[in-house]
Amino acid sequence: MHLIRCYALCYILLWYFCADFFVSLLDTSLVEMHSMLVKRYGLLYEQNSQLFLDLFHDLQTYFKTGSVDLSDALDMFFELLFQRVFLLFNTQYIFDESYEDCVADNTKAVAPFGDIPRHLATEVKRSFVAARMFVRALEFGRDVVADMMRKVQSGICCILLG
Repeated sequence: MHLIRCYALCYILLWYFCADFFVSLLDTSLVEMHSMLVKRYGLLYEQNSQLFLDLFHDLQTYFKTGSVDLSDALDMFFELLFQRVFLLFNTQYIFDESYEDCVADNTKAVAPFGDIPRHLATEVKRSFVAARMFVRALEFGRDVVADMMRKVQSGICCILLG
């Protein structure tokens, strides 16, 4: 009985540690990226930092709930990034909203970042899907262990096996 409790506690701690570890990696990445971009681009980045914060929010939401489509989130990020960069490089012009939307809508056709968005999307999806599945599997195992512990404590296992 004590051995089962020990295994159950170890399993629950493993689940908690792994879930917390992935979330803290993402949080640290955000802080480090923000710090680096502020140093490199200063006010220019700070005025557009919400774009990056939104991407990280989408990544966190996907990891925690799975309710975000990573491909859509990354496509939106690169569309908006291109739109912002285009406007920053063309400050001598005044564009109306429909022109700005046209710029964003044609990001894939123009491919201003080359293959980087496609490669990044592939790597991000591969990493996040694997990490999320791993933590979800541990979560499922945690629930099985907890259910088993309830049955052992209530004596149902002894009756069923007896």
